Amino acid sequence: MSDDARDDTDSAIREALHRGDFAAAVTLALDAHRAPLTAFVRSRLPSVADADEVMAEVSAALWVALPRLQLHTSMRGYLFQMARHAVSHHLAREVRRGRSLVPVEGLGSEALGLGAVRTATPQHLKTTNKDRIASLRAELSEEEQLLLQLRVDRDLAFREIAQAMAEPGVVLDEQSLTRAAARWRKRYQLTKERLRELAVASCLLELD
Repeated sequence: MSDDARDDTDSAIREALHRGDFAAAVTLALDAHRAPLTAFVRSRLPSVADADEVMAEVSAALWVALPRLQLHTSMRGYLFQMARHAVSHHLAREVRRGRSLVPVEGLGSEALGLGAVRTATPQHLKTTNKDRIASLRAELSEEEQLLLQLRVDRDLAFREIAQAMAEPGVVLDEQSLTRAAARWRKRYQLTKERLRELAVASCLLELD
């Protein structure tokens, strides 16, 4: 979806919220963002069934949250915040049930211009270098991996990332968004540098 299309969708969502038409707001939000949101959730869970369960929880939570929601960034950033915490809660539940689940971090994308790897890419089509890049990303902290997923794989703006990385139920105001976006922009630059260092050490890149 283009930036203009997202802006139009967010405007329509805000209009629906203003007139109290929450059904329209939910429909607009999910129609616009269901596909990338589902891809994000499926990249972090071990099965399609688990991912579908989490998406159902996100949809239900959106209905509950909308009547009091005041967005200062895009709906996309807020939905990714909800999805991120829903995934965490799901994994915690499964651990408590005694199931051994290992979240599959997103294999998508390149942060270094080395080629994109998508979780849906058949194994036999992946190159050795792409596999190694995915392995390098796995060496980063969980927060760094998540940041790369949001910024590189899902193309979120830093203000959207700021909202997506906020604590559960927190909707950042304008000033908080601006400060947090600046912090995440800096963290992203540092994460790219760390990934580049790992790539150089693994002989995937040559020093400039």
